[in-house]
Amino acid sequence: MGVEGESMILGAGIPLKEGMVKEISELGIRDEGGSVPACFEKRTLYPDGSLQWVWADFQGKLGKEYAVTIREADAAKLPEPGIQVRVEGESIVVHNGVLELKWNKYHAVPTAVSVVSGMEKIEIGHGDGKGVYFLDARGKRRHLGGKGSELDFQVESQNKLRAVLRLEGWYVTDDGAKSGRALIRYDIKWNQPWIQISHRFIVTDENSQTAYKEIGILFPSSGKK
Repeated sequence: MGVEGESMILGAGIPLKEGMVKEISELGIRDEGGSVPACFEKRTLYPDGSLQWVWADFQGKLGKEYAVTIREADAAKLPEPGIQVRVEGESIVVHNGVLELKWNKYHAVPTAVSVVSGMEKIEIGHGDGKGVYFLDARGKRRHLGGKGSELDFQVESQNKLRAVLRLEGWYVTDDGAKSGRALIRYDIKWNQPWIQISHRFIVTDENSQTAYKEIGILFPSSGKK
Protein backbone atom coordinates (compact mmCIF):
# COMPACT_ATOMS: atom_id res chain seq x y z
CA MET A 1 0.00 0.00 0.00
CA GLY A 2 1.18 3.50 -0.78
CA VAL A 3 1.39 6.25 1.80
CA GLU A 4 0.01 9.70 1.03
CA GLY A 5 2.90 12.04 0.29
CA GLU A 6 5.23 9.20 -0.73
CA SER A 7 6.44 9.25 -4.36
CA MET A 8 5.41 6.09 -6.21
CA ILE A 9 4.35 4.78 -9.60
CA LEU A 10 0.64 5.33 -10.22
CA GLY A 11 -1.51 4.13 -13.11
CA ALA A 12 -4.75 5.14 -14.83
CA GLY A 13 -6.81 4.41 -17.93
CA ILE A 14 -7.51 7.55 -19.97
CA PRO A 15 -10.35 8.04 -22.52
CA LEU A 16 -9.81 10.48 -25.40
CA LYS A 17 -12.15 12.11 -27.90
CA GLU A 18 -12.10 10.93 -31.49
CA GLY A 19 -9.53 12.75 -33.62
CA MET A 20 -7.93 14.49 -30.62
CA VAL A 21 -4.63 12.56 -30.43
CA LYS A 22 -2.88 10.52 -33.12
CA GLU A 23 0.39 9.60 -31.40
CA ILE A 24 1.32 8.48 -27.89
CA SER A 25 4.24 10.92 -27.95
CA GLU A 26 1.77 13.84 -27.86
CA LEU A 27 0.57 12.96 -24.34
CA GLY A 28 1.87 13.97 -20.93
CA ILE A 29 0.75 14.26 -17.31
CA ARG A 30 1.20 17.18 -14.95
CA ASP A 31 0.36 18.16 -11.41
CA GLU A 32 0.21 21.68 -9.96
CA GLY A 33 4.01 21.85 -10.04
CA GLY A 34 4.47 20.88 -13.70
CA SER A 35 5.03 17.74 -15.78
CA VAL A 36 5.74 14.41 -14.09
CA PRO A 37 7.52 11.36 -15.58
CA ALA A 38 4.96 9.31 -17.54
CA CYS A 39 4.75 6.41 -19.99
CA PHE A 40 1.71 5.62 -22.15
CA GLU A 41 0.43 2.50 -23.91
CA LYS A 42 -2.20 2.28 -26.65
CA ARG A 43 -5.26 0.23 -25.76
CA THR A 44 -7.93 0.99 -28.39
CA LEU A 45 -8.21 3.20 -31.48
CA TYR A 46 -11.05 4.99 -33.26
CA PRO A 47 -11.82 4.09 -36.92
CA ASP A 48 -9.79 7.13 -38.03
CA GLY A 49 -6.71 5.77 -36.23
CA SER A 50 -6.76 8.30 -33.40
CA LEU A 51 -6.34 7.14 -29.80
CA GLN A 52 -9.51 6.13 -27.94
CA TRP A 53 -8.18 4.60 -24.71
CA VAL A 54 -4.63 4.67 -23.37
CA TRP A 55 -3.00 3.43 -20.19
CA ALA A 56 -0.66 5.75 -18.30
CA ASP A 57 2.03 4.85 -15.77
CA PHE A 58 3.36 7.95 -14.04
CA GLN A 59 5.44 9.01 -11.06
CA GLY A 60 3.52 10.91 -8.40
CA LYS A 61 2.04 10.98 -4.92
CA LEU A 62 -1.30 9.84 -3.58
CA GLY A 63 -3.68 12.63 -2.66
CA LYS A 64 -2.57 14.98 -5.43
CA GLU A 65 -4.50 15.97 -8.57
CA TYR A 66 -3.19 15.20 -12.07
CA ALA A 67 -4.21 16.26 -15.56
CA VAL A 68 -3.49 14.89 -19.02
CA THR A 69 -1.67 17.27 -21.36
CA ILE A 70 -1.53 17.22 -25.17
CA ARG A 71 1.43 18.51 -27.19
CA GLU A 72 3.15 20.30 -24.30
CA ALA A 73 6.87 20.87 -24.78
CA ASP A 74 8.07 20.50 -21.17
CA ALA A 75 7.71 16.72 -20.69
CA ALA A 76 9.44 15.47 -17.55
CA LYS A 77 12.45 13.20 -17.96
CA LEU A 78 12.00 9.51 -17.24
CA PRO A 79 14.35 7.78 -14.78
CA GLU A 80 17.54 6.28 -16.14
CA PRO A 81 17.96 3.47 -16.79
CA GLY A 82 14.46 2.64 -15.54
CA ILE A 83 13.21 -0.91 -15.10
CA GLN A 84 15.42 -3.47 -16.84
CA VAL A 85 14.25 -6.91 -18.00
CA ARG A 86 16.99 -9.28 -19.18
CA VAL A 87 16.88 -12.79 -20.59
CA GLU A 88 19.96 -14.75 -19.56
CA GLY A 89 19.75 -18.25 -21.01
CA GLU A 90 16.87 -19.95 -19.19
CA SER A 91 16.57 -17.11 -16.67
CA ILE A 92 14.56 -13.87 -16.68
CA VAL A 93 15.97 -11.09 -14.48
CA VAL A 94 14.09 -7.90 -13.53
CA HIS A 95 15.85 -4.94 -11.90
CA ASN A 96 13.65 -2.07 -10.68
CA GLY A 97 16.30 0.11 -9.05
CA VAL A 98 16.01 -1.34 -5.54
CA LEU A 99 15.17 -5.00 -6.16
CA GLU A 100 16.54 -7.66 -8.47
CA LEU A 101 14.30 -10.68 -9.08
CA LYS A 102 15.41 -13.75 -10.99
CA TRP A 103 13.11 -16.42 -12.45
CA ASN A 104 13.88 -19.69 -14.17
CA LYS A 105 11.53 -19.65 -17.19
CA TYR A 106 10.23 -23.12 -16.29
CA HIS A 107 8.99 -22.09 -12.83
CA ALA A 108 6.44 -19.53 -11.64
CA VAL A 109 8.16 -18.08 -8.55
CA PRO A 110 11.51 -16.23 -8.45
CA THR A 111 14.48 -18.40 -7.58
CA ALA A 112 16.37 -15.40 -6.13
CA VAL A 113 15.41 -12.01 -4.70
CA SER A 114 18.06 -9.38 -3.91
CA VAL A 115 18.12 -5.85 -2.53
CA VAL A 116 20.28 -3.51 -4.62
CA SER A 117 21.94 -0.28 -3.45
CA GLY A 118 24.45 1.28 -5.82
CA MET A 119 26.96 -1.44 -6.71
CA GLU A 120 26.01 -3.58 -3.71
CA LYS A 121 23.60 -6.51 -4.05
CA ILE A 122 22.38 -8.53 -1.07
CA GLU A 123 20.35 -11.69 -1.63
CA ILE A 124 17.42 -11.81 0.77
CA GLY A 125 15.66 -14.89 -0.56
CA HIS A 126 16.15 -17.94 -2.74
CA GLY A 127 14.16 -21.05 -3.64
CA ASP A 128 13.50 -23.71 -6.23
CA GLY A 129 10.72 -21.81 -8.05
CA LYS A 130 7.99 -24.26 -7.00
CA GLY A 131 6.11 -21.81 -4.78
CA VAL A 132 2.79 -21.69 -6.67
CA TYR A 133 1.05 -24.88 -5.54
CA PHE A 134 -2.08 -26.66 -4.41
CA LEU A 135 -2.80 -29.66 -2.22
CA ASP A 136 -5.66 -31.99 -3.07
CA ALA A 137 -7.94 -33.51 -0.44
CA ARG A 138 -5.42 -36.31 0.15
CA GLY A 139 -2.57 -33.85 0.65
CA LYS A 140 -0.88 -34.61 -2.68
CA ARG A 141 1.03 -31.58 -3.89
CA ARG A 142 1.03 -30.08 -7.36
CA HIS A 143 3.00 -27.01 -8.39
CA LEU A 144 3.12 -24.61 -11.32
CA GLY A 145 6.51 -25.37 -12.79
CA GLY A 146 8.78 -27.85 -14.51
CA LYS A 147 8.73 -28.71 -18.19
CA GLY A 148 5.54 -30.73 -17.76
CA SER A 149 3.78 -27.52 -16.70
CA GLU A 150 4.17 -26.12 -20.24
CA LEU A 151 4.61 -22.71 -18.64
CA ASP A 152 4.04 -19.78 -21.00
CA PHE A 153 6.27 -16.99 -19.64
CA GLN A 154 5.87 -13.55 -21.26
CA VAL A 155 6.84 -9.96 -20.64
CA GLU A 156 3.32 -8.61 -21.10
CA SER A 157 4.20 -4.94 -20.65
CA GLN A 158 7.42 -2.98 -20.13
CA ASN A 159 8.45 0.65 -19.96
CA LYS A 160 10.88 2.59 -17.75
CA LEU A 161 8.38 2.87 -14.91
CA ARG A 162 6.69 -0.54 -14.86
CA ALA A 163 7.00 -4.12 -16.07
CA VAL A 164 4.34 -6.85 -16.02
CA LEU A 165 5.28 -10.52 -16.34
CA ARG A 166 2.53 -12.99 -17.34
CA LEU A 167 2.79 -16.72 -16.67
CA GLU A 168 0.24 -19.43 -17.46
CA GLY A 169 0.52 -23.20 -17.25
CA TRP A 170 -0.52 -26.49 -15.66
CA TYR A 171 -0.17 -27.60 -12.08
CA VAL A 172 1.80 -30.86 -12.11
CA THR A 173 2.87 -33.54 -9.64
CA ASP A 174 6.51 -34.58 -9.39
CA ASP A 175 5.71 -37.50 -11.72
CA GLY A 176 4.20 -35.12 -14.33
CA ALA A 177 0.43 -35.64 -13.82
CA LYS A 178 -1.53 -32.46 -14.73
CA SER A 179 -4.53 -31.05 -12.87
CA GLY A 180 -5.67 -27.43 -12.79
CA ARG A 181 -4.14 -24.36 -14.43
CA ALA A 182 -3.06 -20.95 -13.17
CA LEU A 183 -2.52 -17.49 -14.60
CA ILE A 184 -0.02 -15.35 -12.65
CA ARG A 185 0.91 -11.71 -13.17
CA TYR A 186 3.83 -9.95 -11.48
CA ASP A 187 3.43 -6.16 -11.54
CA ILE A 188 6.81 -4.52 -10.82
CA LYS A 189 7.24 -0.75 -10.49
CA TRP A 190 10.31 1.47 -10.64
CA ASN A 191 12.19 2.09 -7.40
CA GLN A 192 9.62 0.40 -5.17
CA PRO A 193 10.64 -2.33 -2.67
CA TRP A 194 7.53 -4.42 -3.26
CA ILE A 195 5.73 -6.09 -6.15
CA GLN A 196 2.09 -6.92 -6.82
CA ILE A 197 1.13 -10.53 -7.55
CA SER A 198 -2.21 -11.62 -9.01
CA HIS A 199 -3.19 -15.30 -9.20
CA ARG A 200 -6.09 -16.85 -11.11
CA PHE A 201 -6.78 -20.52 -10.40
CA ILE A 202 -8.46 -22.36 -13.29
CA VAL A 203 -10.36 -25.54 -12.41
CA THR A 204 -9.97 -28.23 -15.11
CA ASP A 205 -11.37 -31.29 -13.28
CA GLU A 206 -14.86 -32.23 -12.15
CA ASN A 207 -15.42 -31.84 -8.41
CA SER A 208 -15.84 -35.61 -8.19
CA GLN A 209 -12.27 -36.03 -9.50
CA THR A 210 -10.33 -33.43 -7.50
CA ALA A 211 -11.03 -31.57 -4.27
CA TYR A 212 -8.78 -28.74 -3.12
CA LYS A 213 -7.42 -28.64 0.41
CA GLU A 214 -5.04 -25.70 0.00
CA ILE A 215 -4.08 -23.28 -2.78
CA GLY A 216 -1.24 -20.83 -2.24
CA ILE A 217 1.94 -19.00 -3.20
CA LEU A 218 5.21 -19.30 -1.28
CA PHE A 219 7.55 -16.40 -2.08
CA PRO A 220 11.26 -16.73 -1.31
CA SER A 221 12.49 -14.64 1.61
CA SER A 222 15.18 -14.84 4.28
CA GLY A 223 16.78 -17.76 2.48
CA LYS A 224 13.66 -19.94 2.72
CA LYS A 225 11.39 -21.20 -0.05
